[in-house]
Amino acid sequence: MGSLSTKLSGENRNVNENPHNGIVQPDLGILLLGLPLSGKSTIFRQLTLLHKGEYDEESLKLLTPVIVHNTLTSICNILQFLTDSNSLNLLEDPQTSDDARTLLEFEKNISEKRVSDDIWDCIERLWANKLIRQSVDKFDHNEYFLLDSACYFLDNVSRIRDPFYKPNNNDVMRYYIRTTGFHELNINLKNQNKSTVKVLDCGSDQRRWVHALNSRFREKVVVFCVSLSDYNLMRYRDQHINRLHFSLTLFESLLKKVDENVPIVLLLNKVDIFQQKLEKISLKVCFPDYEGSDVVEEACQFIRQKFEVSSEIEGREIYSFVTCAIDLESSGTLWENILGCSSISEGGFSTVE
Repeated sequence: MGSLSTKLSGENRNVNENPHNGIVQPDLGILLLGLPLSGKSTIFRQLTLLHKGEYDEESLKLLTPVIVHNTLTSICNILQFLTDSNSLNLLEDPQTSDDARTLLEFEKNISEKRVSDDIWDCIERLWANKLIRQSVDKFDHNEYFLLDSACYFLDNVSRIRDPFYKPNNNDVMRYYIRTTGFHELNINLKNQNKSTVKVLDCGSDQRRWVHALNSRFREKVVVFCVSLSDYNLMRYRDQHINRLHFSLTLFESLLKKVDENVPIVLLLNKVDIFQQKLEKISLKVCFPDYEGSDVVEEACQFIRQKFEVSSEIEGREIYSFVTCAIDLESSGTLWENILGCSSISEGGFSTVE
């Protein structure tokens, strides 16, 4: 399973360090930027499904072991958290304890082993345990990594373990694999001028973004993705810096680097997870000056204003949207709005070839 991350890094096409690659340039370049786990790749998949309709059989075949790996690492990370917090001893059932030990041992060489029926049985029994399910609400996301879609995949274990399993669109929108290099998607619009659009997922390495920002397009739109659900989390590399604060700092830096004639779109993503968190954790943990309620619309507006103030200081107008990247039903409207920030909006993404 480990080797598949290399194959999948070419999803659509990895153009590495050269975004324009010497090819005749499209009418519009849409550049997706943002911190790791902000949802850039999911936004990119939105458009891929909107444009191409469905992933082909070969792509789905490559995705299957990645989703299996996501499922296995999700339950193992939960078990590791319980082990380190001395909570596994609360699981009095000997079968549950044995299953936990079996999985954690298996996880040490997870990329080199076939997932047997016995392992799948362990996962299903463990996820059926009420205490293990409840531990997700107490999970320490600052010390341990857990996919946003961990519960989704574990809830679908009976389907994923099937030898003839084929990922559906919801699975495609939720899998995780680290993005490396640039990924591109080329689209032809059926508008009057038959405009061409290239969408670039620019990865999370900020040092490479300069290559994308200097790309030779007739027109560009920069889309900056922010995870709203980061408001109570710290950076993995620096536990003293709040992730949402860092996104705001990075956005302020980006405003200085993007040409004045290039529209900037701010996507406030993961509003679904944000809403769930607000029921338990106040936005004040991130912004002590917040005096509003923990109603999601009010909290989103406050965060939006934080970014808008930064843009006003730089004398820039931004277009901002609150979104849930895994929501395929709203993807068409979102991309119509993004495209509408350019001068070639006639035709829209709903009429791609």
